[in-house]
Amino acid sequence: METLFSTKPKDLPIMLDAKALQAQGISRSMAYHLLNRADTGVVVIGWRKFLYRERFLAWLEAQTGNQGKER
Repeated sequence: METLFSTKPKDLPIMLDAKALQAQGISRSMAYHLLNRADTGVVVIGWRKFLYRERFLAWLEAQTGNQGKER
């Protein structure tokens, strides 16, 4: 099975920032787009934004499950 990430999901940091998303092959612009969405479970600490790994993976799974239904 082909996966989006270059590492196993459990090996990702608990909190993902833009650089962690980019390291997995997500473009810089898409990483910042994800960090500015309300439905991805963003956590703001000071000026920095993070995604909890588990919430992000659950969100991603929901998005990939809806692909065929919307078209």
